[in-house]
Amino acid sequence: MPRSSNVRGELRRGIPFKDGILSVQASVDHYSIPRANDATYVAVEVAYIKNDKFAPVPGWDKVYDDDVYPTVNISKVIDTLLDQYDLPTILSYIPPVDKAILKDYVEKL
Repeated sequence: MPRSSNVRGELRRGIPFKDGILSVQASVDHYSIPRANDATYVAVEVAYIKNDKFAPVPGWDKVYDDDVYPTVNISKVIDTLLDQYDLPTILSYIPPVDKAILKDYVEKL
C-alpha cells in the first residue's frame, strides 16, 4: 500500500475502521509531536469520519465539540487499530512511529 507523504498540504489516506474512516495525521500543520514534517512521531492528530461527518472515535471519550483529537499518543492509535489490523498493516497507514514506541510493539510479536 502506498503511503501518502506528510508534505505540507497533503493528507494521509483514511483508515477504514468500524463503520467509518479514521484519519491519523502528523505534520507541521497538525497537532502532533513533533510538530514537523517527515519526522517520527510520538503523538498524532486523530479524527473519525462517519457518514461524511466528524464523530467520536468508537471506544474513546469525546474530547472536543469538533471531534478532532489533538496530540493523541500514537500508542493509543496502534492499540485501537490492533482490534482490526495486524501491526504491519497499521504501520502502513499511520505516520512514522518513534522507534522507542515501536520497540515495545515489536518485542510483543
